[in-house]
Amino acid sequence: MQMRGLRHRALHEVGLSVATSATPLQETITRIGKVLALEESQGYQDRAVVGGIASFTQQGLLPLRGSLPTRSADDALVQIVRTL
Repeated sequence: MQMRGLRHRALHEVGLSVATSATPLQETITRIGKVLALEESQGYQDRAVVGGIASFTQQGLLPLRGSLPTRSADDALVQIVRTL
């Protein structure tokens, strides 16, 4: 699955959009989306963040677990982390 599709899926799964980044959770998800978009624009060379996408995923996504609005959103988050 391409990063862009994954980013949109992640936002959709937790019921958020980039345009409504008011809460800390939404701001974090927006930041993650920007990193994934940068990775896509650079041709998936794993250079968008220091340490690579795998490291960023562990540090940026996994801490969100348990703070998402639904259990299915948490489950989707885990699946996204595994995919990246």
